[in-house]
Amino acid sequence: MSRFRRLLDRAPPLARVRRVRQAGAAALVGALAFAVVGDSPASSQVEESASTAWNLSTIPAPDLSSATARLAASPLWASQPAVAPSAAAESPPPRLIGTIPDGRGGRQALFLDPDGGRLRGAVGEPIPGLGRLLRVEATRVRWRDDDGDELEAMLFSDGTVTTLPSPKPAPES
Repeated sequence: MSRFRRLLDRAPPLARVRRVRQAGAAALVGALAFAVVGDSPASSQVEESASTAWNLSTIPAPDLSSATARLAASPLWASQPAVAPSAAAESPPPRLIGTIPDGRGGRQALFLDPDGGRLRGAVGEPIPGLGRLLRVEATRVRWRDDDGDELEAMLFSDGTVTTLPSPKPAPES
């Protein structure tokens, strides 16, 4: 049952007549307005002048051939020696991105390789580009690199790797 019908059923008989009259009057005003104004604003004429027409302006591309020829012929650049290509830059080491439990009570470290791959390792395993993992904790990882230095990286830091002091040899007696 419609909402209007429910309102009519609840209202006393005289109120019903008033509401029906109000609804009929509103419908009549709407029909007259439609007849006078029309169905859309498109029925009126629109004037378009040159000031209202808009086009994207274009900029002509400059001819650089003469400037390039002059620049190549100038002695300014000939006085400087050619820059030798630099040796292949050493890729940065893998970056620590997380640690996860391994299910046996230990943890594994996750590293992001500079090429975009992910590396995973547990304590005692070698990680290519780093060395052998010594300790994996929740937020830090220690490893020994190929030179024998002990290094440490922490999560939630700027990605720097800390070189730890090498252990002191036991004093000989």
